Amino acid sequence: MIMTPVQQSALEAVAGRALTPQEIINIDDLLPIRNDVAIAEVITLGKPSVMVSLKVEDVFDTLFSTGDYMTLKMAQLQGNPLALMAFAVLDDAKRIGSGMVNLNATPTAQMMTQLQGAELLSATGYAALVALATVPGEAVNYNAVSDALNIAEGRMTLP
Repeated sequence: MIMTPVQQSALEAVAGRALTPQEIINIDDLLPIRNDVAIAEVITLGKPSVMVSLKVEDVFDTLFSTGDYMTLKMAQLQGNPLALMAFAVLDDAKRIGSGMVNLNATPTAQMMTQLQGAELLSATGYAALVALATVPGEAVNYNAVSDALNIAEGRMTLP
């Protein structure tokens, strides 16, 4: 069975994006048996990753594991203004803020760039923080796939 344009449109609405040619091929194999769970998995795998905020503790753990914590701490103890600012920002986030660090926030991104430029944050340390903050996109629920296909196939109507 080949996916109809109506089915494709319904699944793209659930996915929130256009389906890739490979996804269409994979879903074509699943449509005759209406394996909606597997169809949802195919769509979920194609969803882009998202960046989430990190707990301050996780930032410290990551910096410690990459060796960057000691570099920053030594610079802080030597009075480096950038290192002092980095620790103050993390302390404020923990004590008076949400306890979270958003790497995508402009001030945070600027500070990360400055820390790297001053050789207080390694490329490895920054990459580890980004990897920790990057999570898979939200899973597509198979019920949404079922409903969309049932409506597209005329088996179900909207109330």
